[in-house]
Amino acid sequence: MPKTAVKAGGQVAAPLQRIGVGVDGQVADLSRIADEQQVTVAVVDSGIDRTHPDLNVVGGKSWVTPASALFPNDTDWGVDYYAHGTQVAGIIAARNNGARFVGISPGAPLFALKVFNGNGKGSWSSIFQAIEWVIAEGRQQYNIRVVNLSLEISPLGNIDPNEPGYNEVYTMACGLVARADAAGVLVVVSAANNGISLRT
Repeated sequence: MPKTAVKAGGQVAAPLQRIGVGVDGQVADLSRIADEQQVTVAVVDSGIDRTHPDLNVVGGKSWVTPASALFPNDTDWGVDYYAHGTQVAGIIAARNNGARFVGISPGAPLFALKVFNGNGKGSWSSIFQAIEWVIAEGRQQYNIRVVNLSLEISPLGNIDPNEPGYNEVYTMACGLVARADAAGVLVVVSAANNGISLRT
């Protein structure tokens, strides 16, 4: 992958330094890679601000029911009232434009899959539908090859794995990830903020 020098006197964000990006004073520059060679990263979250100057947002889809009148455009995938999806998108792919932080894959195409409303609430069914959509349509239509899930939601949140329904949802989630993998889509899942085992 081509690299471009970090601006003189500039710094690479600490998380990137920790994983070795920019150690030699350079970060990846996707602007020189032809569009047809780039893969799109789908962010399953609260949407992505389509107007953010640091992000290359190429599209989106929403499964959100509006939270309240406080969030009039909540069903729009390009409006992120909760702001978590936009933050995650920046960690993944913020451009190396000297304005702010640099993402892991600067300038990569991003596709918003909005499953959380303005209050940060969502459902497993919406998450599952979003991943199903990528397998059935998004991979082919938008070249989505990576799905990012940086989220936490009950019943797999902070509850005992012995609670009713846990195993069913866990089994469904694992089966869906296996189907995505078989379709050539990599599903990346965060360990959340309070993960204590491989199953959380």
